[in-house]
Amino acid sequence: MVLSTALFGKPAFRNLICNGLVLAEDGKKMSKSLKNYPSPMEVINDYGADALRLYLINSPVVRAETLRFKKEGVFSVVKDVFLPWYNAYRFLVQNAKRLEVEGLAPFTPVDATTLQNSSNVLDQWINSATQSLVHFVHQEMNAYRLYTVVPYLLKFLDNLTNIYVRLNRKRLKGRTGEEDCRTALSTLYNVLLISCKVMAPFTPFFSEGLYQNMRRVCTESEESIHYCSFPQVEGERNERIEQSVARMMTIIDVARNIRERHNKPLKSPLREMIVVHPDVDFLDDIAGKLKEYVLEELNVRSLIPCNDALKYASLRAEPEFSVLGKRLGKSMGVVAKEVKAMSQIDILEFEKAGEVTIASHCLKLSDIKVVREFKCPDGLTDKEVDAAGDGDVLVILDLRLDESLYEAGVARENSEIEEKNWT
Repeated sequence: MVLSTALFGKPAFRNLICNGLVLAEDGKKMSKSLKNYPSPMEVINDYGADALRLYLINSPVVRAETLRFKKEGVFSVVKDVFLPWYNAYRFLVQNAKRLEVEGLAPFTPVDATTLQNSSNVLDQWINSATQSLVHFVHQEMNAYRLYTVVPYLLKFLDNLTNIYVRLNRKRLKGRTGEEDCRTALSTLYNVLLISCKVMAPFTPFFSEGLYQNMRRVCTESEESIHYCSFPQVEGERNERIEQSVARMMTIIDVARNIRERHNKPLKSPLREMIVVHPDVDFLDDIAGKLKEYVLEELNVRSLIPCNDALKYASLRAEPEFSVLGKRLGKSMGVVAKEVKAMSQIDILEFEKAGEVTIASHCLKLSDIKVVREFKCPDGLTDKEVDAAGDGDVLVILDLRLDESLYEAGVARENSEIEEKNWT
């Protein structure tokens, strides 16, 4: 450093990485005499080198902070990252083999250009989400922020397994026709292949294992994943559809919570649900190409979109004291009073703009909590119609059951029992 500064007037490096200390689980330094740490080879033999590497990359150590090493943390990586990843791959293999068992042509992936032009909304979404993953990893690697990669990957894998695979089960199992099935399988194959290439620097052994099996149906592929070029962002990301699917899952989660609160199991169909949101484009998506997924997941007969935020709820604003307290200091009292005094129109304008100036302080969406209080329709009780919200979304469920809905629920339950017995 001294020589570089004296000779060239600049540091001897472009980037400097400082790592923290890895301590024993009890917070003390690892010591051979105390034997207060597990053998590295024992951890590797139990959980694999990739799991250990990912655990350390995702720890405070890469931010120059200390880490209390816990073997259970390595196991959590296996459970939360590798098992969902492998299960998605296994689902692909099982359904690709099913094509041959049924006497159809063996599975071969459809070319990437065709996949990008798929008309299925979830294909469009997962393709865009995959490109977002590639973009994010490039961005974070260039900035040497290794610790942000694993949380993003966790979210991506959760979306892949719990949204794409779950909501596309019929397509992936061939129940919507052979051509549609092959498109869905090819999309899943392409997503898994790209995710393996993206994660190869972080999980070289696991990525290589999946790749060697997947390359059997792609004769032009490299002999090893580590010979492949790192993926680049191809085409434009569809941020609107990514946001719409994320909001759709919020709606599904909120509606499930309402069902649980009233002890209404998913096997019992409901007549109607209303989704209230100020974004007309989002409502168009929910009432259009995403509608079938919402209705099927929630077992509801009809969905009504509504962009009038005040029709079914009253709004009030509350300051986030935990966020604003330290920042505003003595001004907190004045700001809190004005926030609580905001009218419903003021609140709607604040949500639309994303910020508001109060007492010379600029407040963002994270600084103010908007509470939506459901207004139950006249003549009905909250046991018949109830609602719940998350952010700027309000979901209303008609919980009343009639004879036709009851019979449909019994029929669905019997059908599920027969299907389980058949398989």
